[in-house]
Amino acid sequence: MKSNWDFFNRSQSRKTNDSSTLLATESKGNLIDGILSLGVALSAFLIKLIDINGSLGFLHYTGDFFITTIIVLPAIKEPISVFTSSFRELSGGLTTNQELKRTVFQFVEKNLSGIMTLQKCDIYKIGMHIKVCIYITNNIDYKKIQTVKRNILKDICPIYENAEIVFCEW
Repeated sequence: MKSNWDFFNRSQSRKTNDSSTLLATESKGNLIDGILSLGVALSAFLIKLIDINGSLGFLHYTGDFFITTIIVLPAIKEPISVFTSSFRELSGGLTTNQELKRTVFQFVEKNLSGIMTLQKCDIYKIGMHIKVCIYITNNIDYKKIQTVKRNILKDICPIYENAEIVFCEW
């Protein structure tokens, strides 16, 4: 079940090219809230159908435990995945966002082609900031590096506004 807030958060996240961890976290939280609300409403309706003096009458008193357990078990992976990705991002770790990696790597490869030899490209994401570390092996020509850096930023900045390019000798 998706709430209006979930749709709002997702649309706002798309505007930032899904680079906002806060919006992603809010969206996941709203999704979980919606699932829990639906589960509670459905359970309350089903409890009304059970005779309190019947063999399942104990559910009137302990049903909330079973309802909560059944609802939480499928949704537990969401907070854990958000926590691990947020921790990685806040601690300055390499991004696991495959789309971000693919997009940035294409821009780097396009602008380095024939000019320098790319050995490795690491992408770090901290909040809305991305840092691209480009490892090269050729003799470093600082004029070429500055030109390549400007060209890569020209490609990346329309998609990820807050980007930084760093060249390192391998």
